Amino acid sequence: MKVQVKTGSGYVVAEGNDLPELWAELASLQEAFGEAKCGKCGKDAIRYVAREDAEGNKYYELHCQSKGCYAKLRMSQRKKTGNLYPRRKAGSNDKSGREEGAWLPDNGWMKYDKETGKES
Repeated sequence: MKVQVKTGSGYVVAEGNDLPELWAELASLQEAFGEAKCGKCGKDAIRYVAREDAEGNKYYELHCQSKGCYAKLRMSQRKKTGNLYPRRKAGSNDKSGREEGAWLPDNGWMKYDKETGKES
């Protein structure tokens, strides 16, 4: 079985052998690709970014390309499945200064503030 669904700013295609498998695949794709616009400025000028640091750690993010905004939405990765999902809560060493597990503002979209040295 195969289905194409509009999500975010485009379409995703999911495949599965039965409806539950298809549903799970579609849910995973929508979670990763469901953002249509920036949570800070509301513009649809977002792009997908994958980068790797010197130690080999991989990072997946959405970046707002709107002039003056440049907010980021970081993705987390599930250990068991490897699926990506938007990070909406503060982590243990979060740059926002929020307590671990606290909800982040703007649905997880963050901008670095040079004056405070934190993200908000």
